Amino acid sequence: KVKDNIQKLIDGIPYELEEYLAIRKDGSTFPINIYSSPIYRNGTVTGIRGVIIDISERKRFETELKESEEKFRALVEQSHDGTIIVDFSGNVLFANPRIGIIIGHTNVQNLVHNSNIFSFILPEFHEQIKHDMNEVKSGHEGYAVLYQVQTVDNRKIWIECTGKKISYSGFPAILLSIHDITERKIAEDALRDSEEKMGTIFRNNPVALTVVSAADGVFADVNEAFLKMTGYEKSSVIGK
Repeated sequence: KVKDNIQKLIDGIPYELEEYLAIRKDGSTFPINIYSSPIYRNGTVTGIRGVIIDISERKRFETELKESEEKFRALVEQSHDGTIIVDFSGNVLFANPRIGIIIGHTNVQNLVHNSNIFSFILPEFHEQIKHDMNEVKSGHEGYAVLYQVQTVDNRKIWIECTGKKISYSGFPAILLSIHDITERKIAEDALRDSEEKMGTIFRNNPVALTVVSAADGVFADVNEAFLKMTGYEKSSVIGK
């Protein structure tokens, strides 16, 4: 390779940067880059000047970075949590298979560099997304938020996102961990509706009703009918 490149320089062919393996005095090897250019005298190449750079640290860093990325991909691609990386404009840079399951997309790789999270989040949440992105950008880590998403098959689901600012391919980005909490939201909403109905029945019932501790008989709550019947104010009864 060295001989071929020297001949190229002599023949006037533009030099391309080459990487070589060099040998130390003790027999160990290390990677180098050589930057070469011809030396001319009277229009003839009479020599070659070269700059040799030891790139051991760079190669070690590249290897560690590659191993780190491989571990990251293995971890997130097998995770039961949705993991997605977006830039601060919402463009998708990475998505694991779980994201595809959550939003009903059969080929999640088609999302990468071809889609934006704003196209999935319902429009009424877009201003909130912009605000939340700015919060993450300013350094708020572990920032958890709720959004409603429209899936590929037109279902509306609720997701919980936890965002963290990271560097991805040398650029600032957001790593989002996403959970489908639709069933939880439905259960919470049903429980809240039930509690509101029960509260309405309790407060407005013409029969005197009370909530009393089974342990010590202390009043936790009473309705209007009880207050009218006894003549007490509520503040004089609760906790007694």
